[in-house]
Amino acid sequence: MDITVRQEGLKSVAGILFSCVYSIESIKVLAQNGIGTSREFAIAGALAELMERLQNLIIFDSKIGLSETDILHVIPDMIEIDNLDALYAINDKECASDIQRVCEELIISPSGPIYVDKFYDVKNDTVVFLPHPNMILTTGSNGMCAGNTPAEAIVAGISEILEREVLKQIYAENVIPPTIPDEFIKNWNYYKFTKSLNNKDITIIIKDCSLGKHFPVVGIIAVNNVTGRYKFALGSHPVFDYAMEHAFAELYQGFNVEDIYELGKEMKLGNDPFESSTQIDRDNIRTINYIAQYSRGKGEIPEGIFYKDPTYEFESLVWDIFNNSASYEEDLKIFKELLISNGSNIFVKDLSFLNFPTYYVYITKYSPIKCNLPWKTADIFKKIKLCRTTDLRTIYSDLANSSVPEILKLITFIDSFLSCPEIPEEEKTYGWIEAIFHSEVPEEYLIPPEYLLALLYHKVENYEESYKKMDAFFHRYGVKRESQKYLFAFRDALFLLSKKYKTEEIETLLSNYYRKNCVSAVMTMLTIKNIMLMRIKSPKPADYKYYDACKAILEKIGQKVKDSSINQYAIRDYFW
Repeated sequence: MDITVRQEGLKSVAGILFSCVYSIESIKVLAQNGIGTSREFAIAGALAELMERLQNLIIFDSKIGLSETDILHVIPDMIEIDNLDALYAINDKECASDIQRVCEELIISPSGPIYVDKFYDVKNDTVVFLPHPNMILTTGSNGMCAGNTPAEAIVAGISEILEREVLKQIYAENVIPPTIPDEFIKNWNYYKFTKSLNNKDITIIIKDCSLGKHFPVVGIIAVNNVTGRYKFALGSHPVFDYAMEHAFAELYQGFNVEDIYELGKEMKLGNDPFESSTQIDRDNIRTINYIAQYSRGKGEIPEGIFYKDPTYEFESLVWDIFNNSASYEEDLKIFKELLISNGSNIFVKDLSFLNFPTYYVYITKYSPIKCNLPWKTADIFKKIKLCRTTDLRTIYSDLANSSVPEILKLITFIDSFLSCPEIPEEEKTYGWIEAIFHSEVPEEYLIPPEYLLALLYHKVENYEESYKKMDAFFHRYGVKRESQKYLFAFRDALFLLSKKYKTEEIETLLSNYYRKNCVSAVMTMLTIKNIMLMRIKSPKPADYKYYDACKAILEKIGQKVKDSSINQYAIRDYFW
């Protein structure tokens, strides 16, 4: 397809673990990490990750102004239906309960349009239609996988989903995984690695994270004995040593061994990381840490994992069930029985449009990662994801002429985004506008959300909220009166408006504290509500930094996708 890739970096941990980054066409935003026990394995992993994201068509989200649904439309078997009832009608009745369960787990509106395409239903051994874009909204990359063979890829997808399920249960404080004794570990290759780290004042604790359900998942806690800081990572694979490798690789991905002195959270026994001195709900803090952990490996984990009695006993039988397996195909048959016996079903879609084995796996009960969590969460995240950002883009592009109901719709979206615990704090400042335009927005179009909300609330004549947002803007950015006297005067005017002062009274009062030219300008801002909104520029696709390059690559891949003919039922050969 005439697409080039480039290695961006290579790091190692004690010469045992390696990580690297490969990008497409030297575009760093189109890049993926690779990790492995050698340089070659790390490079192979990075290239496989690139193929996984390319063929799942999600590497372009937030690059070219298109949503996941817009991009996935190129898949040949995708069709549009009116509602969920239509989805149930086009599938076999014997699959109805499983499909309904999927839809109950998803971020999805029961009314249309809903876009669906074909998946292989493992339990019912048939092909079904499922709402693929909504599944991606709900799971993100969880379950996306690629490998040297189809079976290897699908095993990787299932393993990743099980890792995330374990993380959810740990954060729900439903389980305390037992520590795996040295007697079991010392016969495996990675025991030497743990000992080499012990010699560097880093204690390695290996946890059996099978949940008592025979899930082949291990957890690694690395504690720096000097600083008291720790990191936690999970790894899953039918072979214990490979599970350990995956966990260590996640622990150190992108970092040198010395970096653990700087990274991670401080371990404080008896200190509940989810308690807060503020009014923030405990479950919100739990959610924030859970998201930080699974997305960046930087969340605080429940402190009971360090000292409380385990909720189940360690059994080597967890991996024994895979002992007689001689291939990934046999592993999949074992996974099938294991997951179905635990009350789940497996749905798989073959996305190998570029002829490198790539799949998307969805497992009921376990795949969702930002909703349907095993603790109380708000519905804010679902509302944000279901919001039709195409409408918001139109509103934002013409703020001065948008109606009050339209402005209220935009206000609701931005306020919801800023208050959503599932969205990391560092993403909130400009993530709201990137969510609207599905792109990394150029700097000249960025605007502090509190300031924009102050102007929007002013337009809809909610002066109290307008004043609060302007005040919040000053506090967040440390705005000083000396440099922004007009905005300070505007804030004071909003306060007086919220207290029902008349325009002429406001002008008189402001004249006591601000110069005449400043008061005159502020009164214009106050009475002509759209004057400041008219100055806000709206980004266009051509302004996006990587728009042309990303669009060209997507068009090349899109043509390959359209020309493809993949038989989803052929997936059964790996499970039966």
